[in-house]
Amino acid sequence: MRKNLPIVLLFLALFGGWLLWVRDWYQSVTPAGSGLADHLEQRPPAMWRRVVVVAGQEHLSLFGPWQMFPRYPSGPPVYVFDPAGRLVDWTPDEGDDEAFNERWPGLFAGRELTPEQVAAWPGATR
Repeated sequence: MRKNLPIVLLFLALFGGWLLWVRDWYQSVTPAGSGLADHLEQRPPAMWRRVVVVAGQEHLSLFGPWQMFPRYPSGPPVYVFDPAGRLVDWTPDEGDDEAFNERWPGLFAGRELTPEQVAAWPGATR
């Protein structure tokens, strides 16, 4: 048993390090606040910006940078804001979140926006 102790300790250290890395990743994609202004100030610029119409209302969807490590997500984080700029929904991994995609159909098919148009969306400034 003593011969295997260094291997077991190494495995536990690597696994613990990976868990800390996953926690840091999750914190980096968690919404920065409850509104668009908070998000624009505290998160990296969106890779894609789209407007999707759901239940007759336009919603802004921002697709965050796709971070491959440490979780290997199948899609980017997505943040959805209502017409007033309030965060109404989000997912850390669009590709694996079927419930999110059912609530927000056609996210990728929505009308594309420029960064300037996002800055003009209600709630984008304080």
